[in-house]
Amino acid sequence: MSWTEVEEEFGLSRESLRSAARRWKKAHPEEYQALKQQNTRLDDGEMPEPGIFDDQGENERVVYAIHPQIKAEEDLIAYCNIDLTVWYIHSTDVRSYQTPIKRELKRLLYQDGRIVAGNIDKGGVYQFQQIYIRLVLRRRDPEPVHPILRPIEAPELIFRSPERVCGDNVVRQLTFADSQMGFRKNLITGALEPFHDRVALDLVAQIAVAAGVERIDVLGDFLDFTQATRKFMQEPAFYGTTQPAVLEGHWFLRRLREQTGAAVNLFEGNHCVRVKTFLMELMPWAYGLTSADDVDWPALSVPRLLGLDGLGVAWIDGYPNGESWLGKRVCFRHGNVVRKGSGRTAAALADESDVTLVVGHVHRDEEATRTVWLRDRYRYVKVRVVGCTCRVTGEVPGATDRENWQQSLLITDYDLERDRFSMQPVMLDQGIAVWDGKVFEGQDYVEELREAWPRWNW
Repeated sequence: MSWTEVEEEFGLSRESLRSAARRWKKAHPEEYQALKQQNTRLDDGEMPEPGIFDDQGENERVVYAIHPQIKAEEDLIAYCNIDLTVWYIHSTDVRSYQTPIKRELKRLLYQDGRIVAGNIDKGGVYQFQQIYIRLVLRRRDPEPVHPILRPIEAPELIFRSPERVCGDNVVRQLTFADSQMGFRKNLITGALEPFHDRVALDLVAQIAVAAGVERIDVLGDFLDFTQATRKFMQEPAFYGTTQPAVLEGHWFLRRLREQTGAAVNLFEGNHCVRVKTFLMELMPWAYGLTSADDVDWPALSVPRLLGLDGLGVAWIDGYPNGESWLGKRVCFRHGNVVRKGSGRTAAALADESDVTLVVGHVHRDEEATRTVWLRDRYRYVKVRVVGCTCRVTGEVPGATDRENWQQSLLITDYDLERDRFSMQPVMLDQGIAVWDGKVFEGQDYVEELREAWPRWNW
């Protein structure tokens, strides 16, 4: 309706209508913005065109009326055919305004051209009314519109088998550890600065493909879970960073599975335990809580968040005792022993262990070997501490810019028939790695992330 039509419909002057519109705009800024986004003109001194508006979303519904025939909430509910068994009224706002109007009503009786009775009314008041109702869906499982943290819904995937590059009885395996995927968010731009080193992780994927590995062990602390700890002060820049870490973690594991076809084991580390500890201390009612359609994993567990079942990735839990074996002699764990100084953690573990161990946790590349003598034979016990794949220049919370950390991975060839093995550490040296006579140069895969998850400011 035009302003002229509004004047004729309500019998009001344009100035009275504009005055009422200004009062409405000031009293209802949220409704004004909503109408403005719907391209409804509502400039200063103007009033939205009379009518009935019905805006229905996933979980909410807003109905609004400026109409001479809508005098009460019941009228609006009936007009919009709202089923109150499906929707319940969250809030209402009914307001009336009295607007003075200029008019002249003559009730006169004439006889022979002269006034013999009656009166003249030269003023009046018009009742201006608006009705606003907000409704919410009654169902028990409303759709999340902007979830802060949600699991990855990964379809069941079938991956190719890796091409064998070793003998029939030899298994080639790759180990990496401590990526600590997480971010700081720029509070102005929303840009995400990673704790993990994408270039180092790209080297892991490149070498895994080139080596033709049949098994990959990710030795824990794959995600940092910065927001789930009270070990240090929570920076404002950590808020809202767990979800993109989960997304990137899923993306990278999927890349490994698709490009190598190798079996992948993901270990629980102390950073994963942060989530359990947080729930037990602050949300005990949510500890172990599962969704009705997935009772195998708690809703806030790493396997559920990363969608490991859909990726075909095995979850090795039970930190610090969770372990997986290669043959009869090599045991993989996340690790929970730390000694100060280079090489000392591996030496301490070698002194105590009776089996060959491969661990992460300390962010250093170390090795120690001990000879164990039996009655009539001996065997070697080796301990390999695998370096990290997080950044080593101070970006990880709690770290300094000159930590004694190293980035590395480990390739193990194991002869299942004779129970013999060899281990080849590969240093990831500032984006460059050398293995099997070849030089590998890592790349930042951030553009692929932007294509896969365009909502985030990677």
